[in-house]
Parts: sequence; structure tokens; C-alpha cells
Amino acid sequence: MRFFRRPNPVKFYCRPNTGDEDIFRAITDPASNEYQLPASLEGMKVLDIGAHIGSFSHACLLRGARYVYAFEAEPSNYEVCRRNLEPFIQKGKADARNQAVWRSDLARMPLLSFTPSADPQNTGGGNVFFGDNATCQVPSVSLDSIIEEVGDIDMLKIDCESSEFPILLTATKLARIHDIRGEFHEVGGIYNPQATIPDKAQVGSCAAYTIESLRECLGRHGFGEAAFKRYRYPDGRLCHIGMFFFLKREPTSLRFGPAKPK
Repeated sequence: MRFFRRPNPVKFYCRPNTGDEDIFRAITDPASNEYQLPASLEGMKVLDIGAHIGSFSHACLLRGARYVYAFEAEPSNYEVCRRNLEPFIQKGKADARNQAVWRSDLARMPLLSFTPSADPQNTGGGNVFFGDNATCQVPSVSLDSIIEEVGDIDMLKIDCESSEFPILLTATKLARIHDIRGEFHEVGGIYNPQATIPDKAQVGSCAAYTIESLRECLGRHGFGEAAFKRYRYPDGRLCHIGMFFFLKREPTSLRFGPAKPK
């Protein structure tokens, strides 16, 4: 493994011949700062869904986050994530779990089929949403149950290759989150019309999952849209993938609540 030495003694590991380093730099390089993290997250509790090798979680902890919960479905990604976060885990500031976060409207959480990206270098591109050509089964946990366990969340980051839709559309406890930011991956709609929602991920009668689906859902839970951008293909066409940032419309005391790490 290759590692990067930050200004403090914490090392960060990236696997050679993969896109790990590119993902790490996209999140942590101030020139890109993909998730638009502020300079300080002092005292904040963060939930990282789709943690990959821990780049976002690590960046939050270096910015002073009080506690970070990192969830990663793919086992080998999780092992690297755990290694990268281990110094913070030992200090009681982080928790890493090898679970896929999934919908909150099920009586019993299923094992989900994980399919890696067709590009072997893209270690962050796998999914449990479609489940075709799966290489392993992973346990799942609902977003509602996480919030019940850990309490109010100051910042939720979510990047899980279309699973953001069933996760957020079925959650009932989003009022306990102050800030949601992540990457959307539309299924159906004008930018990805050939894709269809698999039965296991279907919520209600939705014919397509689009950024408008998230805007409507989060609006019902008191969020206002802070920013939204859609990526472009190399030829300039707009893509079905992009970034979103939602904040609560009204200030809350969420940021200043007592710590509830497990």
C-alpha cells in the first residue's frame, strides 16, 4: 500500500494501481474539496455512508469532528477504511462498520448482493442497488436504526451509487440531521432513461429516481437546497450523476447537543 503523511503523524493508506489516491485527493485537496467541507468541524458528529477507504471520514476528523461513524459495504474497502481510521478509533473518536446502509421500511434487514465496478481501478464504484454480477453478500442496516442508536447527526455524507434514493426516501428520522451532502446517481429520468429501478429498491410508485426526488423528499423534512450540480460527460453532455448539498431551513440546536458516541 502507498501512504500519505499529513501534517500530523496520522498516515493514510491507498492501494496501488487503483483509483484510491484520486478519490482521496478529490476529497482532501483544497483545490477540489469535493464535498465543500469547511475548515473546522469542531464538535460535530458526522455519519459517512459509502465511506470507501475513509477519505471523507479522515478529512472530517482532521477538521475537529467530535465523532465519525463510517459505513462501507465492500469488505476490502472496509479493511483499508478501518486501517486509516484506526488511530481515531483507538482515541474513541470514530467507528467503522462493514455494513451497507439500506431502506428503513423493512421489518427485517436483508443480506444484499454487492457488485463491484466494471472498472477494476474504480474501487469506489460498486453497488448493492442493482446487485448484478455480485461478488459477495453484505449485511445491511437502516438509516433510521443508525439514528436511533447514535442520536442526532450534524452532517450526513452519502455516496452509495443510487442507494441514496431508497435510503433517504424511506427514512423517517431525517429531522434529526442538520446537513446532508453527497453524490446522486439518477435511475431513469431524462439523463439516464435506459435504467430501471429494481424491485428491492422500489419506493412507492416512483417511476424514476432523480435529483427532483431528493429535493421533494428532503423538503418535506425541513431541508432547503443549498447547492446542486450535475456532472458532464467528456463531450459536454449533462450526466445523471452529480453532487447535492442540503441544509435545514431553520437553525437548530443540533450542532450543540451533547456527544452520544457509542
